[in-house]
Amino acid sequence: MKRLILAITLTLCLAAAKADEGMWTLYNLPQAVYNQMKMEGITMSYDDLYKSDNALKNAVVNFCDYCSGVVVSDQGLLFTNHHCGFEHINKASSVEHDYMRDGFVAKNRQQEIPTSAFVRFMISQEDVTAKVVSPAFNAKSPKDQSLFIEELRKQLQEEARKIDSTYSVDIDPFYEGNQWVATVYQTFNDVRLVFAAPKSMGKFGGETDNWMWPRQTADFSVFRIYADPKTNGPAEYSENNVPYKPKRYSKVSLDGYKPGSYAMIMGYPGSTNRYISSYGIQQRRDVMNAAMIDCRKPVLDILREKMASDQKLRIMYEEKFAHAANYYKNSIGMNKCIDSIGLIAQKQKYEAEVEAFVNKSGYLKGKLDLELIKNLYAEEAEAYKAFWYYRECLSSNATVDSTKDIATETAISEAMIKKYKESIAEKYQPKSFSQEDMKEILTAIRADVKDYQNRINEQEKYLTAAILRMEEDKPHYSDANFTMRLTYGQVGEYMLAGKPSGYYTDAQSMVAKMQMGEEIADYKVQPELIKLMSQKSFGKYADKKTKKMQLCFLTNNDITGGNSGSPVFGDNGQLLGLAFDGNWDSLANDIYFDATLGRTICVDSRYIMFLIDKWGGAKNLVKEIQGVK
Repeated sequence: MKRLILAITLTLCLAAAKADEGMWTLYNLPQAVYNQMKMEGITMSYDDLYKSDNALKNAVVNFCDYCSGVVVSDQGLLFTNHHCGFEHINKASSVEHDYMRDGFVAKNRQQEIPTSAFVRFMISQEDVTAKVVSPAFNAKSPKDQSLFIEELRKQLQEEARKIDSTYSVDIDPFYEGNQWVATVYQTFNDVRLVFAAPKSMGKFGGETDNWMWPRQTADFSVFRIYADPKTNGPAEYSENNVPYKPKRYSKVSLDGYKPGSYAMIMGYPGSTNRYISSYGIQQRRDVMNAAMIDCRKPVLDILREKMASDQKLRIMYEEKFAHAANYYKNSIGMNKCIDSIGLIAQKQKYEAEVEAFVNKSGYLKGKLDLELIKNLYAEEAEAYKAFWYYRECLSSNATVDSTKDIATETAISEAMIKKYKESIAEKYQPKSFSQEDMKEILTAIRADVKDYQNRINEQEKYLTAAILRMEEDKPHYSDANFTMRLTYGQVGEYMLAGKPSGYYTDAQSMVAKMQMGEEIADYKVQPELIKLMSQKSFGKYADKKTKKMQLCFLTNNDITGGNSGSPVFGDNGQLLGLAFDGNWDSLANDIYFDATLGRTICVDSRYIMFLIDKWGGAKNLVKEIQGVK
């Protein structure tokens, strides 16, 4: 299969490893891509991915507009990651009922806990570019273009609601605005917590292991979707609601996998920028990522100290800590990857090829101007830095939240104001750090950024269009934008520090880490969990070939943030596990797919079922998932 990869890297990657780049939309999946999927092992028909009444996409959900999930029973039972359900487990917790620390098991429907979570099912997608793009549309200001898109969205939603009054419509730009796609969704707001492993398991390894391999994290949680008892459609929370009966659910597999096993992920990848210019990558490295690293470290240091001192503070701040820590480490890793592979120089060489194509073909000549792109990013740098430091330091951290611990809030606020003052140019300093003055300076920052960003976006759009025309004989996928995508590949290891990484971890490796719990807090678990994972036989949950309790495994699928909780399907749509992380060498994935080193880390469905059964004692859930009446 031909793929869009930075030209100079393509040959190197294909020589070293076999991996299939691409976050493909399902409604127009290229036949060439499906043919490659067949060669690699898929046994499902093309139509059973998207078009049929029993299409696999009907089992996959957008979870709360930041994660993904999969329906695993005919009673609306839903798997997603523990870190995706984190907020809702945390909100249900208290000092008296600490479900974060102790876990939670609903032994019957009455014990399931209402949450503020919601899920969206994708009903259909349609290319509406012809209804959007025209000379008249291109001549409009960005504001007027947005108004036009919103009017079209309302029109399409009105048409969709003639079919079902609960449908909604989004219109999203693809390929930097060279294409527009309308998506019909159905949203369910009554979603209840059913099962959560203790945090010591659901986040096992914590920040020590985050973005690393090997992993043993039980990164899953279980919810249930409830529906109107008369229509099986969306309904606000009510005791009268009943479990949702899905169009399709995925059968949880206990059969496992082996190296080379077909692995397909469907989910909602959040945002990638793989078409972005080299100057955009440089800005990401030197401004956005640098700001996240510089500003989040002092926040994490303060929170770590405060949370260790008091259980109530730990519960209060652990969601904030987890969120801050995740992209702090992500930014460090991404910058390391950008530099280690010389990505900016690679991109510049590729852009020279694009420029030569434009000059030779005449396509977009006089419009695409790479020198202008370079200058615009340089001129925007000061305002863009101010924007990111404002976002990281002042937006949510400069003011004291009176509903939380005042001492902690004050310490964070003082550290962030100090950081902003010492990092940002005088012209972007507020007169004081009152709410009113901070809003005034933010307005000024946004105005300066917007002035450059509109012109940058236009040039980046031209650059993408030129790439698509230059490589029009190849299948292409658009950057991720939190619409449903499919990515396929295989289970397998990679070379880690010069040695094979192994493609799975087992219970024995987890126990070895647990025994270091007194020295490394991220490996500390309750004694009964050490005993549970130390047993000699794991029965039906052990792998039939290795005879081991396999916990997490690697695939070479192409994912990014938002894919957390995405189902990992086998060749016939069976559930092998859930994607929950990338490895350290995949952290540049948002801007570059590394076919050699990038891996997706997944929690094994057998590990999930083992904990539900043997730790939770939730025989009711085991029977439901296995289809036992």
